[in-house]
Amino acid sequence: MCLDAVNRLGDDDDLNMIQIIKSTGKLEESFLSDGFILKKDQPVDENTGTGDIRVLIANTSLDTDKIKVFGAKINVNSISRLGDIEEAERARMREKVDKICAVPIKVFINRQLIYDYPLELFREKGVVAIEHADFDGVERLTRFLGGRIVSTFDKLEEEHFGSCTKVENVLIGNERMIKFEKRGRNASTIVLRGSSQEVLDEAERSIHDALCVLSKIKHEKKILCGGGATEMELALCLGRYALEFPGKESESIIAFSNALQRIPMIICENGGFDGEEIKARIRSEHFNGNKTAGVNMANGSVECMRRAGIVESLRIKRRIIAAAVEVAQMVIKCDGFIKRKPRERTRE
Repeated sequence: MCLDAVNRLGDDDDLNMIQIIKSTGKLEESFLSDGFILKKDQPVDENTGTGDIRVLIANTSLDTDKIKVFGAKINVNSISRLGDIEEAERARMREKVDKICAVPIKVFINRQLIYDYPLELFREKGVVAIEHADFDGVERLTRFLGGRIVSTFDKLEEEHFGSCTKVENVLIGNERMIKFEKRGRNASTIVLRGSSQEVLDEAERSIHDALCVLSKIKHEKKILCGGGATEMELALCLGRYALEFPGKESESIIAFSNALQRIPMIICENGGFDGEEIKARIRSEHFNGNKTAGVNMANGSVECMRRAGIVESLRIKRRIIAAAVEVAQMVIKCDGFIKRKPRERTRE
């Protein structure tokens, strides 16, 4: 699923073109969809049709009934004066909607609320108005459709408008959402299903990590054997390299070698296997010349990572090791630690 999503980007490496939405259900029901799905439960008129659909995305106030919202008080002499105030508010709203629709559009998306009267005006003009759209989703949608997020409508130009070829409602589980499609744009949406919010959040983090790794591999195709094979081979090379240095330098190199050897062990322990046993077996394989030997976490066996297809990105591996070395150097450079005074313990 992640591989298909990254491949659809083509030469573009912007992961913001991949939308991730979460919905309740079974994790195995997760899927990849073409186009961009906005998580918003709002009906879309079927008459919107297909073809060149002009879209305007805005962040503006269309709930200007501030007198009622903020509890202001007005003294009037008659009921007709109260009606005049109400009509003045409606006139201001009509003027704003007229400015928005001065250039013909079919879809209007607003980050803020849209009250009933503006919605009625948009319907009269044949415009699908989508209100209170989520902020992150709108940012990605703007990149997908083109155009800009506008707040004023006095001087709307062509560059402010986005476009799509199709807008429709889709049903995911029991939730209704809005799907946008556009020719020539390689965006896609990953729909994650899960039984709880915790499961969905963890799945989203895993999907994001996978997308980042695949995006880097796509542009720098050099890969390494995974399953701890690279770390074990580096550790053995450092062990031989340490013999060339006398004194403390040799000890520091050996310490770094031992730290690398712990990585395959930690991988195994995280999977519920015997880390010490598997680490010793991997080390034995590498010592005998099998440089691609690592642990297959599917069954805990030590095998050739190249044949098993377990690989990692060279670029990411280099960054990880460099970051680990920097942190270790930072800790070593500490001359001392400041301990705070222990708090007084009382019965309260």
